[in-house]
Amino acid sequence: MDVIVNLLYTVAADLYAGISAGSTAPATPPTTQATPE
Repeated sequence: MDVIVNLLYTVAADLYAGISAGSTAPATPPTTQATPE
């Protein structure tokens, strides 16, 4: 479950960053965050 939650959190963070930047499709490289296993 932790992996799924982390993935959702990452996607949400990317979407939030895109919205705050005023871009619906931010051209940012896939963020690789440390996943607690």
